[in-house]
Amino acid sequence: MVRFPKISDFKEIMMEIERYYEIQKDQALIGFLGIAAKTRKIIIGKDHIKSYLKTQKITKKLLILASDISEGQKKDWIHRGYYAGATILYLCHTPKMRLAQLIGKTEVSALAITDERMIDGLLAKLDLS
Repeated sequence: MVRFPKISDFKEIMMEIERYYEIQKDQALIGFLGIAAKTRKIIIGKDHIKSYLKTQKITKKLLILASDISEGQKKDWIHRGYYAGATILYLCHTPKMRLAQLIGKTEVSALAITDERMIDGLLAKLDLS
């Protein structure tokens, strides 16, 4: 089992993670998340996302985090995503309510996208692939 180095500052840990990105320009995601929601390629809810991240059969995983989640939630999702080999997008300017509006829900702090082609398309659109 891979362990994080014992560093007191969490920001230093985040710099060590290869697939963690802080997205400053969230506009590129707005239309994309709407399409993903309509095609039902989004997972929300802590337990559902946890089981998605644990699934061995899925090779590409994408976890998206809202800007106003607590520091504890952020650390938890980053650790889980790291161990699962997921790409993690932290939306610096999109709070939970806005993220939820984009997919037609009331409040969403984290979501995952299940379709590998959509993940590839989004990462290419954000120049992260």
